[in-house]
Amino acid sequence: MPIIVEDATGLATAESYLSYVDYVAYWAARGVDTTTEAGTADEATTEPKLRLTTEYIDIRWGKSAPGLPISDDQALCFPTDYFIVDPVALPIQLERATAEYLRYSLTNTLFIDNDRSSGPGIKLLKEKVGPIETETEYTGSGLGSVGAKYPIVTKADGLMRQITQGSGQGGVYR
Repeated sequence: MPIIVEDATGLATAESYLSYVDYVAYWAARGVDTTTEAGTADEATTEPKLRLTTEYIDIRWGKSAPGLPISDDQALCFPTDYFIVDPVALPIQLERATAEYLRYSLTNTLFIDNDRSSGPGIKLLKEKVGPIETETEYTGSGLGSVGAKYPIVTKADGLMRQITQGSGQGGVYR
């Protein structure tokens, strides 16, 4: 089933911020042949990843998008009325970030599971047999550590920070 790309009109059926053709063109302009990389051999194998990448962007960055959705029934977080200019188009940073996150997702996961199954490092493990006593201190690093919600994809994250309010990470800043 062909992917439905957001055309900056607030489509109710949009599934992605970028088409496969635009993804290939983005990387070709940077000297990278994506058709030879694992998972991107053709459009059929890449389009599901485009959908997942767009979901990731909406979940991570959607709440910090400035402005209001331009349509009551639009499927994605972008576009907002903040970005509507003439000619009507999505922010170039959004399209570039989609391409960057997609390429990253070919060999990594965008959604980090916080159930500690990937395990934070254990800094201290103290056990005593009688009477029973256990003490564990975690380093706070590792994919499963508490607080690790999103992977660091430096270029894509920077592009999204340019068009959103805040960092998309949450927390208090002073």
